[in-house]
Amino acid sequence: MAEYVFLILTCIVILGLILMFILMHVENNKFYIICDLYKKEFGTLPFEAKLFNTSSPFFIIGYNIKMNFIIIPLVFNMPSSLGLQDEKVKFIRGLPKELTNIFLMTFYLSVLMTIVFIALIIVAMTA
Repeated sequence: MAEYVFLILTCIVILGLILMFILMHVENNKFYIICDLYKKEFGTLPFEAKLFNTSSPFFIIGYNIKMNFIIIPLVFNMPSSLGLQDEKVKFIRGLPKELTNIFLMTFYLSVLMTIVFIALIIVAMTA
């Protein structure tokens, strides 16, 4: 029985990772649209977004750092860095849903995939 659970969880993790990379590619395209809007409104991007601006989903650390200036205000309603003021958080949260929904979907899918991966490790250790 544990072998079947392990197999099912492994398939979910693999399919979830494939879906994550597809979503991250789409998300990366929306990132540049949001960056253009942000620069028009505030003049410059936050430091972390400028530093890792060209990071692709395959450089996961840099990619996540650059996305934080959008994801943290959307999910937690707080600044992503010390330099992000309330009006910038309101700007990010006020963006059209067709631009921001992909970021929320990717974030919540990553949380779900983390939980499934932990369950997979637990099943593997007990089998």
